[in-house]
This record gives sequence, C-alpha cells and structure tokens, in this order.
Amino acid sequence: VSIWARMGMAVSEEPTAAMAMFSLFCFGKGLGNVLVGPVSAGLLTRGVGRGYGIGKYSAVVVFTGVCMILSAASIGAWYVRPKRMRIL
Repeated sequence: VSIWARMGMAVSEEPTAAMAMFSLFCFGKGLGNVLVGPVSAGLLTRGVGRGYGIGKYSAVVVFTGVCMILSAASIGAWYVRPKRMRIL
C-alpha cells in the first residue's frame, strides 16, 4: 500500500491531492477486482476441441496482449506530446 501512496505524491506535492489520487487508485483496483470474474468467465466459455486446453485460453491471451499494447501506447503518447501540453 505504501507504494501507492508514493505514486499519489508523484502526482502532486499537495497532501490532499495525493490522498485523492490514492483513493482513485484504490477505487480502480477494487473495480478491477469486481470485473475480473465476469470478464474471465466470458473469455473462457469456449469448450476444448482436442487435447488438454488447446485453444481454450486463446481469447485470454489475445485480450491480455491487446490491453498491454494499449497501455504501452498510452505511455508512449505521453512522451510524444509537447512538454507545454503535459500536466506534470
């Protein structure tokens, strides 16, 4: 939990803003924990065709890969933007 508090301090030096960011991080983690069940159940509805699990997890792998690519693109877009447009 202490690393999240430090991430909140990286956003702003003001203590109230850091606490607001910490609460948003906690909310995001809780929301992710609630949504992971239905999303993973929906991705694993396929039956096994032949062999043990062949093709069963392909939707999970594709979903995870797309999420990682989008995450990397959003971080890359942060560095591509001109400095005057950045918030921090």
